[in-house]
Amino acid sequence: MTNSHPGRTPVWLTILASGVILTGIQPILPALPEMQRELGLSDSEISLITSMYFLPSVLLAFPTGLLADRFGRRSVFVVSLAVFGLCGLALSFTRSFTAICVVRALQGSAFAAVHPLSITMIGDARSGAEQVTAQGIRYTALTVCEAILPVIGGLVVALSWYAPFTLQIAALPVALVGWFLVPGQSSSQSPLSSYWKQLLEILKDKGALTIQLSGFLRFLFKFAFMTYVPILLATKRDFSLTFVGVALGGSALFGAAAATLAGRLVRRFAPSRLLGLSLILIGVPLILLSVVVSPPMVLLVCFLFGAGDGAYGVLQNAMMTQVAPAGVRAGFIAATASVRNFGKFLAPSILGLSVLVLPLETSFVLIGVLALSAVSTVFVLSCFDQQLMSYQGDGKA
Repeated sequence: MTNSHPGRTPVWLTILASGVILTGIQPILPALPEMQRELGLSDSEISLITSMYFLPSVLLAFPTGLLADRFGRRSVFVVSLAVFGLCGLALSFTRSFTAICVVRALQGSAFAAVHPLSITMIGDARSGAEQVTAQGIRYTALTVCEAILPVIGGLVVALSWYAPFTLQIAALPVALVGWFLVPGQSSSQSPLSSYWKQLLEILKDKGALTIQLSGFLRFLFKFAFMTYVPILLATKRDFSLTFVGVALGGSALFGAAAATLAGRLVRRFAPSRLLGLSLILIGVPLILLSVVVSPPMVLLVCFLFGAGDGAYGVLQNAMMTQVAPAGVRAGFIAATASVRNFGKFLAPSILGLSVLVLPLETSFVLIGVLALSAVSTVFVLSCFDQQLMSYQGDGKA
């Protein structure tokens, strides 16, 4: 498990690309009701605007990661951002529902490439605690974008229902900058057969399999929380929607704070132990949500969940980049992204099925117990502690 670098892309550029790619969904959400009215769409048809965008992320993340290893980060990074931006330009002039769905699927393919590649490129450019810090900055930046972009989308939709799509054109100048700043050489110089052999060996490694499992579980926990906490609080506990918003927003802010601190903490504490603590901060709040009813306690457990999720996400990303050498790193991270996206897909389904036979509160307890039982995975992941506790960065973003 080496950490050689195919080239050092500025971290700020990967973070900027990660933020721009979020314009594919966050600012679009406030426009959906107006889009439905203007195009005369049914409730099931309007859902295709988002589902057609996310479907490629399950199917194409892995192939695009392979391309990034074989043909270089710059080719996939620049082409994907250019496709994303051009799709936004096309959507600004498209009024056909069928055409919108087709373009959204193409745009989702670009998202499938850029999102995991940004994690890969940070792993290429940073090592040890410096990488954890950079991953934490990325997480925080994305959290800020997730909070701001829906507001911007809600403002520009007053101009027209298709105005939020114009925000996606910002990907084009980022692609242009990437052409000059992202190293152009291929990460893998070995024959294709050797590449596949090396990648398959890594995918069978105990540490790699545990990373895959931890990525799946993280999004299973997160999307179960995001999907059903509003239902639990508003429907079961009769809290106001404003209170629900404060609980979810505060959870995200605590996650960003924990992500920002992660780089400092790994210089003093073993990352695997911090990961175990993060799982406890995820599992215990999920269990407590089934019994706490006072507003202050509800907010507290939601904030603790956010802190656990923020730290867990950053540490898991950093460990993921340590599993594979640079020559197959993009392929491995893209494979993990597909597994994560499967977790996102399954979370609402699992909770939806469980509440058919169990109270929602009991379902939260079961998910919380699963999170606590996942603490056992830290013993396998302790093999990454020494690498992540080192301080090898050059301090430049």
